Amino acid sequence: MNIDFLAPNIVYFTGNGSLPSSTSGGVLFKNVALGIVIDMDTADILGANINLLNPLANSFVEAQLLGCNLERDWDKILKRLERFQAPAQKAVIVALKSIRDKYYNYMKES
Repeated sequence: MNIDFLAPNIVYFTGNGSLPSSTSGGVLFKNVALGIVIDMDTADILGANINLLNPLANSFVEAQLLGCNLERDWDKILKRLERFQAPAQKAVIVALKSIRDKYYNYMKES
């Protein structure tokens, strides 16, 4: 899918969550950084990127988010992330909740 990053309805949000210090990712990064691109007209997630150490884990998390609607599919997204059985799971969910809060604040201000 091609994203028109210049379209006024396309907004990029980021969120962070603390990684467990006992993991290799926690030693290297300390925090997980999640970025998603949202179509503000529909609340659809068009793009996602995360900085986990393992490329397969990155792809897995991103696949759980792409195509979902941040408003209507919230429970579905959380259910999907239950299948991400890694020490970073809670950090990913914290980052996603931060993004959701920023999304709603942005909606209020617009």
